[in-house]
Amino acid sequence: MTCAARRTHHRRSRRRGVVLVVVILVVGVAILIASGMVARSTGDRLQQSGEQRRVQQRIAAFSGLRVTMAALAEDREAIFDGRSPFPPPEEDVLWAADGEEWIVRRLPLGPDGAIIVAEAGKLDLAAVERDELLATGVLDPETIDAILAARDAAPGRRLPAVEELAAAPGVDPAAVLGPLEDLRTRSAARGESRDVAERVLDRLSAGGVETAADLLTVHAVEPSVRRDGRRRIVIPLGRSEDVAATRQALEDEFARDVSAAGMGSLLGTLLEGRTRLDRPGAIVSELVRFNVPPEVWGPVLDAFSTEPVDEHVGRLDINTAPAAALRAVPGIDEATAEAIVDAREGLDADERWTIAWPVMRGIVEPEAFAAMADRLTTRCFTWRVRVAVGRRSTTGAGDEPLSDLTVLEAVVDLTGPTPRLAELRDVTHLELAASLVAADLLAGGDEAMAALGADADDPVADPVADASAFDPAAPTSPPARRTGPPPGGLVGEPEPGPAPAPARDSGGGSDFSPASPQPPGGWTAPPSPPRRRGARWLGPGG
Repeated sequence: MTCAARRTHHRRSRRRGVVLVVVILVVGVAILIASGMVARSTGDRLQQSGEQRRVQQRIAAFSGLRVTMAALAEDREAIFDGRSPFPPPEEDVLWAADGEEWIVRRLPLGPDGAIIVAEAGKLDLAAVERDELLATGVLDPETIDAILAARDAAPGRRLPAVEELAAAPGVDPAAVLGPLEDLRTRSAARGESRDVAERVLDRLSAGGVETAADLLTVHAVEPSVRRDGRRRIVIPLGRSEDVAATRQALEDEFARDVSAAGMGSLLGTLLEGRTRLDRPGAIVSELVRFNVPPEVWGPVLDAFSTEPVDEHVGRLDINTAPAAALRAVPGIDEATAEAIVDAREGLDADERWTIAWPVMRGIVEPEAFAAMADRLTTRCFTWRVRVAVGRRSTTGAGDEPLSDLTVLEAVVDLTGPTPRLAELRDVTHLELAASLVAADLLAGGDEAMAALGADADDPVADPVADASAFDPAAPTSPPARRTGPPPGGLVGEPEPGPAPAPARDSGGGSDFSPASPQPPGGWTAPPSPPRRRGARWLGPGG
């Protein structure tokens, strides 16, 4: 081959090589573009599927909460008789489709493992004093001082929730929430069983108040209405025509009791204001002074009020309060508290509804009851529940763990005929969070223990495998005293989050919006929030 021919052949070969490289590059780029489009499409589908699942999970969670609220509201009339609403079943099926079913489980709460807990059976955090907390025997003096300091630093001495105390300086989270290793919200919700020894121990140790969360509340509120739902009569009336008309109506109503010794004179004294009556105990003193038998005290104490308010705050329900909480009431010692707890299971319908039943039963002397009547009630309109909602296959045995799990803890307000949310927290990861707190205390050594006033050599629970961040923040402001008619409207459906916070709602409903959790570096009093009463919102100065 000549030189010219070789050069021509070489040029052609080089061109073919360049064309081949270009073709390979084009094909490669096309493949990459196609792969990217496929991946993006797949990602979009997965994202859409995940978002649909999250929306479904959220809807299921609030459906389960609403079912629980409706079940409590169905038995609201029992509260006026001094009874507790009939608790809903431990498990319900929300709906079933496509081979799976969504389940709502009510998880045990409180020291006795009940699935509904009476908030009025606890002491009002805003009003309780140091000597009263010491009388309970539940908390040590150092913890009490730290709790009261955090309480006093809050606007109006009202924290949004008792759980916030877990982040207060000088307060061991275990003193508020209990041993961190025992916070098994997720395990209980998933239906994971424990061994026989653990279950037996739970049974044997049930019933004891051991933490601030078991003892204290910010949701003790009841409407100022009588047993039949009518508004109480605020005394003294003042105008003579009102006195005459009201006295005649009461004499007709109390026809059976007016004939009792001293009842007629008592009505005149109460309505005309002949004696200074500024608290319920003053009415009791008048009942004693006029020698009215304790058996007819109930209608009088139920009919009258010395406060011109729509709702009363901070009264302790003697029909649900544990002995530890009863010991905080002036005039109730340990023996009296135990006698009240032992006697209330055997009360009949004519006794249970009135706060005078300890006098009727001879547990408390009539004269001594005047000092404690201001603090007592037999009604609880706010109930704490913890619901877990998740899905499981309909083909299983029925006891398998739930997936897509959400756990909500709420305080249901039954002061009105429509149930409302007074508090809402997402506690799905509380079990995980508590473990991280325990692990953090372990890692902190002497300094972390000293900050809590504890001994560094005391054992702290080892963290479990699944742990996340601890968030003691609660969603709403506490009840605040309100006068005037209660607003109407149904609570808006809240959005689950780490710490929902209240927003002003002129229509009487409630909006929930996310709020930042408490900073891990220390506790500071929250800014002045909108005040509320039983999920009814008020402005900061209202």
